[in-house]
Amino acid sequence: MTLEINPARKTFAKSKLVPALIAALLLSVIGTSPSQAAATQADVDYSQSMIALTGKFQTASENFSKIATKPPTWAVGKSYNSWKVKAIKSSSEMLAVISELSAVQGTDGFAKSHPLLTKALANFKTGVTLAKAAMNKNDSKKMAKANAALLKGNSGWVAWSAAYEADVAALNG
Repeated sequence: MTLEINPARKTFAKSKLVPALIAALLLSVIGTSPSQAAATQADVDYSQSMIALTGKFQTASENFSKIATKPPTWAVGKSYNSWKVKAIKSSSEMLAVISELSAVQGTDGFAKSHPLLTKALANFKTGVTLAKAAMNKNDSKKMAKANAALLKGNSGWVAWSAAYEADVAALNG
């Protein structure tokens, strides 16, 4: 059986999907001879979980990024309060998806990529938690720390995506 590669490789920052990833999406879970199949059912289940959850992650991160990067000019009044409510909500949604992704157990077939995912998610969790607190209190120092953690998470996500793609290729033979 052939595994699919993560369709939501888009990073947290405003970067573009890697064209090779789009081509890799053409792989399907069917159509491989048994001699090529090195993937176990657990590997297939893991891959399918990653596909579903990274899609949710992409949506949540895009929403979080849109809101967090466009605060109102003044940190007072109805406009600011409305933004703050949206920012806190998007932070909570992002943390929920991070938690879902963190709950997925790695398999032997993804022994190289899964630890990288764990590290990336830890950095994202730290960054989003700090950003949520910073947005709630309008704290620029905390926001700077949040941005640093989010950048580490983004770099980790890119490293995980490449390793995940390599793991999938190895499992597909």
